[in-house]
This record gives sequence, C-alpha cells and structure tokens, in this order.
Amino acid sequence: TLPTELWRLTMLQFLNLGINLLTGTVPTESGRLTKLENLYLVNNQLTGTVPAEIGRLTKLTHLWLHDNQLTGKLPTELWRLTMLQALYLSNNQLIGTLPTELWRLSMLQALDLSYNQLTGSIPTELGRLTLLTGLGLSNNQLTGTLPTELWRLTMLQFLNLGINLLTGTVPTESGRLTKLENLYLVNNQLTGTVPAEIGRLTKLTHLWLHDNQLTGKLPTELWRLTMLQALYLSNNQLIGTLPTELWRLSMLQALDLSYNQLTGSIPTELGRLTLLTGLGLSNNQLTGTLPTELW
Repeated sequence: TLPTELWRLTMLQFLNLGINLLTGTVPTESGRLTKLENLYLVNNQLTGTVPAEIGRLTKLTHLWLHDNQLTGKLPTELWRLTMLQALYLSNNQLIGTLPTELWRLSMLQALDLSYNQLTGSIPTELGRLTLLTGLGLSNNQLTGTLPTELWRLTMLQFLNLGINLLTGTVPTESGRLTKLENLYLVNNQLTGTVPAEIGRLTKLTHLWLHDNQLTGKLPTELWRLTMLQALYLSNNQLIGTLPTELWRLSMLQALDLSYNQLTGSIPTELGRLTLLTGLGLSNNQLTGTLPTELW
C-alpha cells in the first residue's frame, strides 16, 4: 500500500508511482502535498474512492489515476483544481453523472473518463473547456443527445464518445472541429445521415461511425478527407451505391462498409487504394462481377 509517511514530503512537486502493483486506497493524507504539480498513480491496483482531499492540491497540473480499481463518484472538491491541464481517470469503476462543474477546470487540455460506469447526459458546460485537445468519454453508459456546445471545442484533435447509449443525430456543427484527427462515435444509437459538414474535417485520419442507425447515402463531401487512414461505417442502414470517388482517399488502410443496404457494383476505382490492409463490404446488396482491379 501507499505508506502514510509518504505524505509528509510536503515539498514534493512531482510524484510518480505509476505502473506498479500497489494496492490499498489513495489516502486522505495526500491532500497535504499542497506544492504538488504532477501526481501519477496510474496502472496499479488501487481501490476505494478518489479522496475529496485531493481538492487541496490547487497547484496540480497533471492528475493521472487511470487504470486502477477506483470506485464511487467524482468528488466535487476536484473542481477546485483550476490549474489542471490533464485529468485521466479512465479504466476504473467510477459511477454517477458527469458534473456540470467540469467547466471550472478551464485550463484542461486532456480529459479522459472512458471505461467507467458513468451515466446521465453529456453536460453542455463541457463546451466551455475551449482548450481541450483530447476528450475521451467512451465505454460508459451515457445517454441523451450530443450537445451542440460540444462543437465549440475547436482545439480538439481527439474525440471518443463511442460505446455509450447516445441518441439523436451527428450534428452539422461537427464540421467546426477542423483540427480533429480522430472521431469515434461508434456503438451508440445515433440516427439521421452522415452530415456533409464532416467533409470539412480535412485532418481526420480515423473516422469510426459504425454500429449506429445512420441512414441515407454517403455524402460526396466525404471524399475530401484525403488524410483518412481508417473509415468504419459498418452496421448502419446506409443506402445508395459505392461511389467511384472512393479512390481519392488514397491514404486508406482500412475500409468497412459492411452490414448496410448498399447496392450496385463494386467500383473498379477501389483498386487504386493500394494501401488498404482491410476491406469489408459484406452483408449489402452489391451486384455485378468482381473487378479485376481489386486484385
């Protein structure tokens, strides 16, 4: 366990005990280290709750507690840490809702609460964290729609909201996130079409929208995403033909459009995607012959 004597080191500014086999709880005495700027306890076997006393560490810029077995709700005292730039609490067993007070952490650049048991909706207040470059909320039990305020986070490079219970559409406002490189909205209950505005996200390398209830045709604007390496749209209800413009995505390594309602033939232009390592077109209504260009 973490010895209580450790928390007498009140001059500490940096403490990294991560990636060990430590057990027990994060002691309440941790609140004594008021000079601490970086606290890394990741990848251990720590249990219990996140102690409220951590709220006393007002100089903290990095708090990494992910990959443990922490339980309970996030303490409200956490929102006193207004200097925080990175908060990683993923891969624990945290419960409760995402607090609206999150907006107080206005210096946050990275927030990862994925792989927990969080419920409720995504608070609109998240849209006030305008310095965020990475946001991970995947693998929880979040419900409700994608708040339009989320698309104000124009510094985002990574957004993962996958494997939740989110409903509604992919908003047209998503086109505002022009710095986005990775967008994961997989395994929700999203409906409507793939918005044409996604074509503005020209830095995207990974677009994962599979396992939803998306309908309609693939927008032609999608072929502007020439940096795409992975495009996953399987397990939806997409219609129409496979566009010949697919060849423009010359960086594609993985393309999965299986389990949709696509019709027509396989375009010969697919043969120009020479970097492809995986191609899935199964469970559609495709007709015609296998183009020789595919080989």
